[in-house]
Amino acid sequence: PETAPRDASRDSLPDVPPDPLMGKMDSIFSKRLRNVTIDRYYAAGWSEEVPLCRPWLERKGSFDVSVTEWGTDGDLVNGWSGEEFEMRRTVKFKFKRTTHLYIGPPVAGVTQTQYIRREGNDRCVVMMTVEMDGIPYADSFAVEVRWSARRVDGTDISVDAGVFVRFIKPSMFASKIKSGTVKETSPIHLDLFEVIKTAIAEDGEGGEMVEVGPERGEENEVEKDGGDEAKQPTSGAVDDIATHSPIPQRRHWSVRPSPRSCPCHSGIRPFSRSCCCI
Repeated sequence: PETAPRDASRDSLPDVPPDPLMGKMDSIFSKRLRNVTIDRYYAAGWSEEVPLCRPWLERKGSFDVSVTEWGTDGDLVNGWSGEEFEMRRTVKFKFKRTTHLYIGPPVAGVTQTQYIRREGNDRCVVMMTVEMDGIPYADSFAVEVRWSARRVDGTDISVDAGVFVRFIKPSMFASKIKSGTVKETSPIHLDLFEVIKTAIAEDGEGGEMVEVGPERGEENEVEKDGGDEAKQPTSGAVDDIATHSPIPQRRHWSVRPSPRSCPCHSGIRPFSRSCCCI
């Protein structure tokens, strides 16, 4: 599309400071979009003026998807960050598990409580509290995901996304759950970023949108695994935390362990080579 003229009045604006809460989270990505405003980013990616969330989830293989409208009903304070937001909505969906974790039902469910706040044309913050059912240890933790977009260099925005695993009760598998969650979450939100970027490019606003990034290292560990399954998340927004299980898995067995080898039943050293729960 034809490049829109730069707004000289915006060039003189100071950069909006980075989001301090991102320092408490594991980074998913940090991107910059040139010639994009916060208003444009919000309208294309989060407002649902043109439905985005539900179609994206369904394309990723989720079913029984429901997305409520943004509204002011209910508690607008996110329990983890303690911030008050302008609006919230609930996103629910199910997906078929493809994990090699041989316990639990074949279908898992995800409930996201999403919060959003805009600060003029300076910043847009989205928080997602993600809870799951139908996967092992799901009652032990919840996942907090944060997208924080801010104005930089007058006419650009910087978009950061991070994840924090919040443990509801102690778990002997805490470190494995955390590392697996971070690993499985990253490709989901990188994919969502690409969907939002495409929506911005097609919004009819004109102008040239250029992605610059990453601003810091974001090479995806999942892609290092070399497995097609690891590279292709099957559900949306944090659901692949559960789709492949929040616990790292081995996918190839020469001899299948017997049920007695499972730490859920016999108490052998968790995640050893004889364990069937990985």
